[in-house]
Amino acid sequence: MQDSVTGDQWRSAAHSLKEEVKEKNKPKKTAIREKVVVIGPKMGIRSRAIFEFRAATIENWSEKFDWTSVEDVVVLAEWTKTASNNELMVKLVEAVAKEVTNVTVVPSRMTCTYDEVPAITEYRIKALKTAANVVLVNPLMLVGEKKAPLILSECKGGSIDRLVEFLEWVLPGHKIVERLSRDAEIVVVGDGASGKTSICQRFAKESFEKTYHQTLGLDFFSRRIMLPQELQVLVQVWDIGGQSIAGEMIDKYLTGADVVFLVYDVTNSKSFENAGDWLAVVKKNTKDNVSVSLERVYPVKLVLMGNKTDLEERRVVSVESHKAFATQNDLMSTYVSAKTGDTVFLTFRQAVAEVLNVGLSRAEVEADIEIVKGTVIEPVKPTEVQHVRRSDQSKSTSVCSIS
Repeated sequence: MQDSVTGDQWRSAAHSLKEEVKEKNKPKKTAIREKVVVIGPKMGIRSRAIFEFRAATIENWSEKFDWTSVEDVVVLAEWTKTASNNELMVKLVEAVAKEVTNVTVVPSRMTCTYDEVPAITEYRIKALKTAANVVLVNPLMLVGEKKAPLILSECKGGSIDRLVEFLEWVLPGHKIVERLSRDAEIVVVGDGASGKTSICQRFAKESFEKTYHQTLGLDFFSRRIMLPQELQVLVQVWDIGGQSIAGEMIDKYLTGADVVFLVYDVTNSKSFENAGDWLAVVKKNTKDNVSVSLERVYPVKLVLMGNKTDLEERRVVSVESHKAFATQNDLMSTYVSAKTGDTVFLTFRQAVAEVLNVGLSRAEVEADIEIVKGTVIEPVKPTEVQHVRRSDQSKSTSVCSIS
């Protein structure tokens, strides 16, 4: 005969079942897969390394996430005289500090008077005294070109550029600055009038100037681009004048380059012939260069770039010659048109991605391909000529009637 189930056993089983259902229905935490992140009020910036909270939902906000992979957190905090808001901010920082290795609190804006800042700072220092892994940045430290107090240099949202600039002021060398922004330096060389400056302008400004202006010495361009995994890269482009091949400063121009574009004009055979001289100069002055990215070392990336493909009917440098030169010298090979923009942005992005060892999917590559608009011209029909003999008195004379 089996033993009967007691009331306590029933109650225990019911409790276990209730807890199991409760755990099953519990909202799942969102896993943060970044090692370093920024958290703060709404910034209007999309990145997997940036997480926003609102004042109304700040309480227990950290419990929504799984912080297992996170090591460092930068908290953008408001300095306010409202006691309840200060208490909630302290609780948030304490909660995050229990989950990660390091927390840095950065004053990002104030809704109090400047005279009230020291007292609010003192309160937060005392409140966070027990959290040994929390660093509170001094809101009165001088930052930026004007050396103004940090608390007066409000961190404005809406742009990754502005956020990175702000963080570079406050936390130079911090992992979050590296995570949100990496630099890549590209040097563009080749004969004069090959279109180097137009290529740089097309990339940086998405514009094209029809009038030719000779570059004397060098010009500088820059643009921030996005690579996969929300990786922001500041691309700095140095446009070297064609006459600089024999100049004393050419070694200085090439020092530190991550990528070198060797540009020639597909309608100018001389510019292609001189590409060999340019390549020799580049290799001589970059043999000791390396690109240090993502904690790995890479040699300088060299790219052979044939420009002015919009003038295909005037091409004098064959595709075969281009390919042979690139293969013989182990160069990345590409064609562009600065005028139409064809392949310009794609080439810059691919070169930077390779230097940083970041893979681009086929879909991402295709998304960068420019759609070049043009007008389709119908072929002209051959003129029909009819010979009509007059029926007048002169039988030896005929005229042409064109219709």
